[in-house]
Amino acid sequence: MTKVTTGGTDSGETNSDEIVKPTAKTRADATTLRPGGTTPRSRAAAAKPALSVVVDNVPVGATPELKKSELLDRVAVLSGLKRRDIKATVEATLNVLGEAIGESREMNLQPLGKIKVTRVKSASGSRIVTARFRQSQASVDSLAAVTTELKEQLAEDED
Repeated sequence: MTKVTTGGTDSGETNSDEIVKPTAKTRADATTLRPGGTTPRSRAAAAKPALSVVVDNVPVGATPELKKSELLDRVAVLSGLKRRDIKATVEATLNVLGEAIGESREMNLQPLGKIKVTRVKSASGSRIVTARFRQSQASVDSLAAVTTELKEQLAEDED
């Protein structure tokens, strides 16, 4: 503790004019118990919520880009229809999604997830759109199951 005397004696006696200021060292060593048996630090630590670490399972860009032809093939396998029968429907769906993104509309398309456009920037001859996707864990799990099923069906078709 550092004493700052505003007047009177310097003999170490407590004077009504003395102001006692805590220093950095004494603040770090604070062990005075408060009602309830807690120190100032333990009460603050108890009030903080527990933090959790989010681990990405797949690094961004680790898988190949999904092209329209692959999308058509996958939809044909999952739906059991021929590619030529679903092509117009898939293209119309992509057009609707493109328009919605162009209008910066929020979309809630489960199991794809919730999509929110956060930023739009004009570039030379194009627009750069930044969006956030949020998927529930149940959606991620169901998509993983569908992907596994799709891979099995594609392997059977190749045999």
